[in-house]
Amino acid sequence: MHASTPSSAVPTLADFALGGKLGSGGNATVHRAVWTKSGEAVALKIIHGDVTHDPKYLARFQCADLYLDTYPYAGCSTIADVLWAGLPALTCAGETCVARAGASLLTAVGLPELIATDLDDYARRALELAQDRPRLEAIRQRLSAARTTSILFDSDRFATQIEALYIEMSRRARAGEKPSPIGL
Repeated sequence: MHASTPSSAVPTLADFALGGKLGSGGNATVHRAVWTKSGEAVALKIIHGDVTHDPKYLARFQCADLYLDTYPYAGCSTIADVLWAGLPALTCAGETCVARAGASLLTAVGLPELIATDLDDYARRALELAQDRPRLEAIRQRLSAARTTSILFDSDRFATQIEALYIEMSRRARAGEKPSPIGL
C-alpha cells in the first residue's frame, strides 16, 4: 500500500497507510506506516493485537514511540494502559464523552500538549512528534515521573477524592441546591 500525498499543507489522517508485515510477537503484529507529505516520508511502527492479561500486552507498548488514539471513539482503558506502560499517547478531543476520554486521561497525567483540537491538528502533531525524537523522549520522561505523582495512577487518592465529590453532591442535593460544578 502506498500513502497518498495530501493536497494541502496540513496532513490528514487519510495520509497514513499500513505497509508490509515486519514481524510479530505473541498475538501482536508489527507493521510499518509510511506518511508522505511533499515527497517527505516518515516511517512509524504500528503495533496492534488482541487485548490480553498476558504481561506481553503492556510490554509491547515499549516497542512504539507514540500511541495514536482513535477518533471519535477514544481508546479509554487502552490509553490508560498505554500511559501506564510509559508510552505517550496523542488524542483528538471531540464533543462527546467517549471522544473526550483520551483528553481526560492526558490531562490527569499532565500531558495536555498531546490533546489535539481537531483532526488537522491531530495529524500535524503526529507528524511533528514523529520527527522530533528528543521531544518524544522528554514527554516519555515526564510520563515516567507522573507514575508516582499523578492521580491517574494513584487509585487510593482517586477513590478518596471521588468519594469527597460524591459526599458534596449528596450534601448539595439534600440542601436543595441546584447542580453546579464541584472543584477539589
